[in-house]
Amino acid sequence: MKKEKTYLIWIYSKNESEDMTPDEKKTIRHLVDVLKKENQSYEN
Repeated sequence: MKKEKTYLIWIYSKNESEDMTPDEKKTIRHLVDVLKKENQSYEN
């Protein structure tokens, strides 16, 4: 049986923020890259 992970990255209400700032987008991209690398290391 293959183990799978689910990551909750970001949740906010639309009344709190319309769009993510460029810095928030950069942080999310970095986090996704780190998680992808971590996942690749588990697969190998």
